[in-house]
Amino acid sequence: MDLGKLGNCLAGRVYAIRKDQRLSQDDFGRAIGVSRSAICNYENGTRPVSEQSILAICREFNVNELWMRNGVGEPYKTKGQDAITRLISELKCSNFEGEFLKSYFQMDRTEREQFVQAMYRLITPFAKNLNGKNPFAEYYDLTLDNELIHAKAQADKAAEHNRALQAIQEKRIDKLEKENEELQTRLEAIEKEEAKTIKSVIVSKHH
Repeated sequence: MDLGKLGNCLAGRVYAIRKDQRLSQDDFGRAIGVSRSAICNYENGTRPVSEQSILAICREFNVNELWMRNGVGEPYKTKGQDAITRLISELKCSNFEGEFLKSYFQMDRTEREQFVQAMYRLITPFAKNLNGKNPFAEYYDLTLDNELIHAKAQADKAAEHNRALQAIQEKRIDKLEKENEELQTRLEAIEKEEAKTIKSVIVSKHH
C-alpha cells in the first residue's frame, strides 16, 4: 500500500486509504464529511487529522482502527473482526473491554503471541500482590462496574461484621451455658448436702 511521501504515519495512512480506494481528495473528503482542502492538509501533514475524520474513515471504508491510528495490524477489517464487534455487543462489554478485544484481534498472529507472552511475564509476579484489588481502576472509567464493586465490597464487609458479631454472641451463649451448668451443679450439690443434713437431724431426733 502506497503511504506517500510522509511514510507510515497518520497522514501517510490517510493518503494510503484514499489512493487504495481510488478516490480524489474531493470525493474522499465528501465521503467522510470534510472539505478537499482538509484532506490535502491531512495528507501533507500541515493539519492534524481530527478524531471525527479517523472514525469516519474507519467506518466508511471498513478500515482497521488500530492500523489507522498506530499502523498496527492489517489496513482493513476482516469478517472475524465483525464477529468480534457482534460479540462485544452481545456480551455488553464495557468500553475498555471492547477496545481491548478489538485491538487484540486486529493484531496478526505473531503480534498476539508476543503480546500474550509479555502479559504473562508481567502479570505472573504482579498478580501475587493484587489481594483482590482492581489493577486497572486508575486507567479507565467503569462507573457502573466500580459502583457494583463498591457495593459488593460493602456487602462483604457487612457480612464479615455480622459473622464476627455472631461468633461473639455464640461465645457469650457458650459461656452462659457453661456458667448455668456450673451453677446447676452447685445447686444440686447444695440440695444434696441439705438433704443429708435434714436426714441426719431427723435420725438424731428419733434416737
